[in-house]
Amino acid sequence: MSGPKSSRYTLTAEQLKRIHEEQERLRKELEEKARQERESKEAKEYITGVRTRTYRLLSTIREYEQKAHTVGDVLSEETQSKLTKLYSKIEQLDIICRNSIRNDYSELMKTRDIVEEQFNNISTEGGNLISAIKEMILQEQIQKDEIIAKGMQVSFAYVGSIEEPKDLLQERINTELENLLRLDISYKLRTEVERAVEQFDSIKEDNARSNFAAITLEPLKKRCTSEDAFRKANANRYKKAIDRYVSLCRQLEEREITFEYTEEGLLALEKNVLDYEKRVLYDAEQSYISSSIDEVMREMGYVVIGHRNVRKKSGKSFKSKLLTYEDGTVVNVTESSNGQITMEIGGIDSIDRLPDANERVSLQKKMEGFCRDFREIERHLTERGIILDTRLAMAPPEEKYAQIINYTDYDLKEDFNRAIARKSSAIESQKIQQLRNE
Repeated sequence: MSGPKSSRYTLTAEQLKRIHEEQERLRKELEEKARQERESKEAKEYITGVRTRTYRLLSTIREYEQKAHTVGDVLSEETQSKLTKLYSKIEQLDIICRNSIRNDYSELMKTRDIVEEQFNNISTEGGNLISAIKEMILQEQIQKDEIIAKGMQVSFAYVGSIEEPKDLLQERINTELENLLRLDISYKLRTEVERAVEQFDSIKEDNARSNFAAITLEPLKKRCTSEDAFRKANANRYKKAIDRYVSLCRQLEEREITFEYTEEGLLALEKNVLDYEKRVLYDAEQSYISSSIDEVMREMGYVVIGHRNVRKKSGKSFKSKLLTYEDGTVVNVTESSNGQITMEIGGIDSIDRLPDANERVSLQKKMEGFCRDFREIERHLTERGIILDTRLAMAPPEEKYAQIINYTDYDLKEDFNRAIARKSSAIESQKIQQLRNE
């Protein structure tokens, strides 16, 4: 029963539990690393977005300040002082944002919270100042209006309503675009909103602005609010899945792909996570079986002298190891990607050929000897929690299974290469001497 032996092995419940516990420990470690990397990226994107929005707010405030100086000296000392302090805060916030790129994870998270708090305060103060400056400008315009100065009775609210429609439209659209940037939307969609802001700033005609509101702004609002609602409802679920996915990709050495943060994208992401989790556990189990076979055979005196890895067009792969046996023979151990493990005895040569009659007889005897070793190997594997799952083949020790293995198909260890070279040189010298003698 010692021709080629093909088997699949499995693990005892106790050993399986140990491997799963180790994989769980490793998973948590890798997920934590992935989580920190993701949060660092999100924090940097947020801080970059804050800088952009701060510049836009600063530009709007300066625009109204300039308009106030144009219509007259209407700014009070208190307002001017608040503007000076606000500009200083904006400058300080910009410095914090620029320096944040050098922060490690812990410092970056603290900086993000500081930036968020300061930006919210600046936004509130800036909005209040803009409203105050607009009121001052309007009051100045009222005083200069000759008709109103003659006693026309209008309320402040009514006067406010007679501002030019284009200014009201511009203000409304700018406010709506700014509000979209506050939503939880993807970097890609946020970039679209920022481009829309730049596009709208370049529009001067009333009709074009109205068209922009209908054609560009409204569809953009729907997409942003829809994405924001989905993200808020599935934030924890998505983040947990993406962190696990990244960690699994690194374990399996798979290339990471991007999943859209949509319902379809999230479902596809979670399916990939489940598939990869199964692969990781399967690979861990097979790795333990493989390393245990190596350990057992090493303890029994076998020495690995070469190996090779093969991947077929079908996607199947296998790896083989050559181990020394006795009298110029080797054991070839082949492990397939489907869990099948095959062991077989063979002679060795540097060419592909069939064994001659003497070699077949010799190899048959070696097969009989390896039969005893094989039973011992499986006994030691059982001690390590590895048991037989399926016996695929257990061929008898017959000459028809005798084979010669071409060792040049393998990556050989250097010391074995040297030994082969010495042996080949000795054989060649012996042949030359025989020819001379003849």
